Amino acid sequence: MKMNSQRGFTIIELMVTLAVFAVMATVAVPAFVGFVERNRTVSIGNSFLNALTVARSEAIKRNARVAVCGKPAAQAACNATGNWEDGWTVFVDTDRDNTLDVGEQIILVRNGIPGGFTLREPSATYGDVITYQSTGETVQGLAAGIGSQAIFRLCRPDNDTNLSRSINIRATGRAVITETTAACP
Repeated sequence: MKMNSQRGFTIIELMVTLAVFAVMATVAVPAFVGFVERNRTVSIGNSFLNALTVARSEAIKRNARVAVCGKPAAQAACNATGNWEDGWTVFVDTDRDNTLDVGEQIILVRNGIPGGFTLREPSATYGDVITYQSTGETVQGLAAGIGSQAIFRLCRPDNDTNLSRSINIRATGRAVITETTAACP
């Protein structure tokens, strides 16, 4: 006589497995959402830092003034609002007027940052444009004095200052990103 042996899971085994999976999912999903939000903030900050680094290196390389300005949505032109959420443009400022004019070479354009994020420089030392000289120093930083720096605040939509970032631009032109708990503008 042959015995038929059946393979498979019992309903109890299946229920226990699903319960363990549900507990693991409730722990993992919030942590993953937090990871994604932190990563988005870091990515935006790094994109702005990249534009500043490109502008500084291009100013030195070309022995010319290179500017970074906030731009209106869907345009390369600069805006005068002091808000950088719509993106930024890096260009060679051949006529030294801190304005993107016809014929000036555009080096880099970044379209807007995701909705709800803010990027501002509350002290208005730099305001709408950051201009690098051929030495790599910022025009605005030198005018404000040695040791001065501008601090751009990158704030999240939920205004969680523990996860916000500061982009500090020193008078020497060097920019760095730091975590901050300062209030968002």
